[in-house]
Amino acid sequence: MKTSFKIFIVATVLNISTAQAFDKPTFDASDANRNLAETGIVIPTNPDFYRPRTIRGICNIGGDGQMFGVPCRNLTIILNDAAGKEITRAQTADSGEFAFYVQKEKNYSISTDSSKYQFINAFKRPLIMGDVVDLKIKRVSK
Repeated sequence: MKTSFKIFIVATVLNISTAQAFDKPTFDASDANRNLAETGIVIPTNPDFYRPRTIRGICNIGGDGQMFGVPCRNLTIILNDAAGKEITRAQTADSGEFAFYVQKEKNYSISTDSSKYQFINAFKRPLIMGDVVDLKIKRVSK
């Protein structure tokens, strides 16, 4: 398999007059900004650019006066869309961590199918791309 790479070299040219070329060149910040824009360099200003394309988190077991910190191992976490329809499922790792790849500008919620546990912390708003969730669950008494 042959792999090819394209290398783009971007150069910024400062506005230096001919008379000043051998003397001390002057530098105008507005010229530098204009030249930077003309070269095609764009500094990302979209906040979604910096957000991970996931909703991820960690799940810990506790409740009834117990201290949190015991990871939820192999617990099924369900990702639901804004209407509550199931999209996908994930198992928590031994550390209690989980993650879902999601689309931007969409709202989500999470739930579990376990009848042994219930969430202690309720979410005040829908989850969106980039959210980090700290799930707290407790055992349901029978």
